[in-house]
Amino acid sequence: MAKFNNLQSLHDHLERHAADYAGAHRISSLFEAVYKLKEAEGKRNEADKALWERKFFAVQYEVSEPKNWCDHIVADFDENTYDYAATRLENTQNPILRARYAHVLWSGPNKVIAHARIAIYSYLEAAKVYEQKDCSKPNERWGLEVIFAILNAYGLAIRTKYRSQEVKVEVLRLVRHFNPKSSWSFRVRQELIEVVLEDKRQFGRTKLAGLQNVCWRLAGIGMKIKNGGRVHDAIDMLNLGEKVDKRLGQTSHDWNLRRGKYYEILMQMRKAGDPAVPSFCLDAIENYRKAGKTEKVRSLEAQYAELAASGRFSKVTVRIDQTEVVKRGRELAQKVAKWQPHKVISFLIHQQELFPRYADIKKRVSAGNIEPILMDMPSTTIDDRGHASRHFSTENERQHRERVRMYEQELAYYKLPVIRQVLFQSIRNGKLSQETLNKYLQQKSWLGKTLCVKSPTHGMRPYRWLDLLEASFDSYFGKTLRWLRDGTNTPNLVLEIDSLTLKFEGLLRELLGLAGVATFRLKRQDRSLTEERYVGDLLYKKEMRRLFGEDDLFFLQFLLSEDAGYDLRNRVAHCLILAEDYSINYMHLLLLALLKLAKYDLAQNNEIVASRNGSMFHLASCTLVRRILVKNRIALPNSRTASKKGYAACRVCKPEHPEPAKHPRTETNGTQHVLVVRT
Repeated sequence: MAKFNNLQSLHDHLERHAADYAGAHRISSLFEAVYKLKEAEGKRNEADKALWERKFFAVQYEVSEPKNWCDHIVADFDENTYDYAATRLENTQNPILRARYAHVLWSGPNKVIAHARIAIYSYLEAAKVYEQKDCSKPNERWGLEVIFAILNAYGLAIRTKYRSQEVKVEVLRLVRHFNPKSSWSFRVRQELIEVVLEDKRQFGRTKLAGLQNVCWRLAGIGMKIKNGGRVHDAIDMLNLGEKVDKRLGQTSHDWNLRRGKYYEILMQMRKAGDPAVPSFCLDAIENYRKAGKTEKVRSLEAQYAELAASGRFSKVTVRIDQTEVVKRGRELAQKVAKWQPHKVISFLIHQQELFPRYADIKKRVSAGNIEPILMDMPSTTIDDRGHASRHFSTENERQHRERVRMYEQELAYYKLPVIRQVLFQSIRNGKLSQETLNKYLQQKSWLGKTLCVKSPTHGMRPYRWLDLLEASFDSYFGKTLRWLRDGTNTPNLVLEIDSLTLKFEGLLRELLGLAGVATFRLKRQDRSLTEERYVGDLLYKKEMRRLFGEDDLFFLQFLLSEDAGYDLRNRVAHCLILAEDYSINYMHLLLLALLKLAKYDLAQNNEIVASRNGSMFHLASCTLVRRILVKNRIALPNSRTASKKGYAACRVCKPEHPEPAKHPRTETNGTQHVLVVRT
């Protein structure tokens, strides 16, 4: 990578060569190098500008808006940042750079329509540049840049109603005529056809005519590619083509028959004993059944019975030295066990080092830095009965599988030994018990507060979640303490694990409800009826990102609902765990997951609230408090403490010096709740 001594030289280089960098993150890395250089030289002004530039190109947009995981980047932008972006926009003529600066400005607090228009025009120009790059180098990632550019142009055009017809024509042109020799040929069409299908208002049925034939033709091309073809991509195109047919109300091709044949080909491509084969067999059976091929169905059903019974995994032996892990766990446990109980519990809630960091896992997987034990992991999840429960076929799915597996390995071998020692030592020393946990939850968490639900038959009914949890706490702490003292029988925690696991669905629903998020949906069969969302839906709602950072959220998904992870909710609810597989580690992780939820409390109107990333403090009743991301809200003892921490008083609510509440109040479902984190 080229090195630059100052921003001007880098700007001059990018003006000529920005199109040579496949991915904005590569440009971001150039600015990061300049930032580090200027930081080391003590040139604060130029270092700040380089840092802003790094962040401009680090943000990823998703159909015109920043992706949720980029919130922390955008949150740091202030008036000076946007002024600098406006200056850069004026000083560059490169469409790739202009698109980025204009988009940053449009995504800011002061939306100027001219910035959106510049971004749209520049994204269209950039898409053409990247398309030419793809024609000359079809095996590189230029096709992906075409997708990003055209989708951002589309999102902005539809939102601002500027050049929307031109952008829609360009979307359809790419679907029909994008370079068929490109390694991204399938992905470009898949992404764009999905947009066309989803946005019915912009793309009427007449716009879809012929797209099903594009999908059918491309699926055939995929099967003819050398080295075994791109069968999964071909199947994806058949799925899209069938969706187009349904929108048009017609059946132009026998999608099921061709799909069944392709799944049979996938079966033949895998070696005997490969755990993916039963999954492909089931898919082939389903498609042949829909196509009316009875003989094929019977033949494959007999074959499936043999496959499910004979599936096997190869053994992988990897020696892992845990000496340092155990030593570190022992030292940390001895340190933590000396603290007061409330500090121990607070440590368990907020200490991120107890868990793998999702960003590190993702980075290692993207770089291809896979641990040896993961190299031979199957691309299909197999349940305890030998059935394939999920197959990871696309590149994104395989990347996700590898992230989950790597997370599981790091958790099991490097984090759980530390967690065990910290919990055991704290329980042994009396710092963590039912009494200390109950006291903490009553004082500092919504789980210990009295809530009310309005029943059509019983009126207002008060309840506490702690009342539903403390029986499991009591049993777990009692059994564990007896085991630590006499060391005879490993505690049987089947009932405790079952009870806590099944409570999480209600706990998540309650927490989201307190945050003002709807947790029900209309039934598909009867739109006049509603049903509550289950834990798998709740954990993947985008609103969960308001409550939890990516580390905590991925941990909860991995533990409760990720079928490539521990998936405890599904396995417990459907009795898929044998008695000997109920590990005390599950109980430890459930306890820590519960504490992740317990970090929130209900603020009273006269309490002082601030943002971790903000500069002002407010009364909890202030309207501006609701603009603060829930996960960033902190409760402070009083305004004096807030001032000492560098916060200024809000000019809207003008907080004075309210006395902290002495008793938790009873909340009702008519109250506008303000969730905060107690410091």
